Amino acid sequence: MEASWFNRWAENKRGDVIRDFSTDGQTMVYPSHIKYDQTQAAPFTSLFDRLKSFMLEPDSILIANGFSFADAHISSKLMECMAANPSSAIIALQYKTLEEESSAVSIALKRPNLSVYCSDGAVINGVKAFWKLGEEPVKNWGRIRQEYWKDSRFNLGDFKRFTHFLAKSGGEKIYALEAGEAGNEASE
Repeated sequence: MEASWFNRWAENKRGDVIRDFSTDGQTMVYPSHIKYDQTQAAPFTSLFDRLKSFMLEPDSILIANGFSFADAHISSKLMECMAANPSSAIIALQYKTLEEESSAVSIALKRPNLSVYCSDGAVINGVKAFWKLGEEPVKNWGRIRQEYWKDSRFNLGDFKRFTHFLAKSGGEKIYALEAGEAGNEASE
């Protein structure tokens, strides 16, 4: 499903790579056997270079939400950066279970600076385990826990829940795009 306010990389009539905010035109990369070849051209090479530069900065942290790590050409770049800079970290918030997120989990078991948080468990510092809730450390912890835990599942891998969590964590008024409406103050 595509809304008119989404932007994407597209190619214009002259063959230039541009950011496109319309719904007409073609998206540049589709899942196919030629996807890797397509990502070796502009603008993707410069985007990969920027990602690599960021990941090589000391103490960099990348939060990924919903990326499966199944795209080998992207995952290999991330693994290369994590190996070159052990002080970098990637926190991957996944929607599915540990078993269903096998690509991310297998990389996290090899790279301790990749932490994968799934709905039923996590891989943290190379150790895989299922969630087990502990005691509430402070009086209002139950209310805090409701933001990331529901129906015995960790839910920040759900992008909508994650953005809601971030919005409620901010100290300023947060505005959100909800159901295509811009400029309405978030109700919670």
